[in-house]
Amino acid sequence: MKTQCPECKAEQDIPLEYKGQNIKCSSCKTLFSAKEYTPPPPEKPSPPQKQSESPPIKCPKCGSTQIMGGRRGFSGGKAIGGAIALGPIGILAGLHKSKKIVISCLNCGHEWEPPNNP
Repeated sequence: MKTQCPECKAEQDIPLEYKGQNIKCSSCKTLFSAKEYTPPPPEKPSPPQKQSESPPIKCPKCGSTQIMGGRRGFSGGKAIGGAIALGPIGILAGLHKSKKIVISCLNCGHEWEPPNNP
């Protein structure tokens, strides 16, 4: 049989013959009369909170939602052009805009930068 301590609310399994007798709580050591305890049914999980839904991002050219975001990396073409024009220091031109975020449409191949949000 299950019982519950009225002081600390700890649930305990005890033999049925102890029903109505004074027992000591194994958690807080309070003496109480053992009564049958039926635990409440588990609470139904609340439905997930909907976040403020923003419209899906669409390609400005074809309207597709099949898009991918990423960063531009080191540009070898810019580095070679910079090296020819400016010598060894021109290789740094390959790093120009290397951290720029670009969104690409997987449907039509159009690429664009996301708008800057304050």
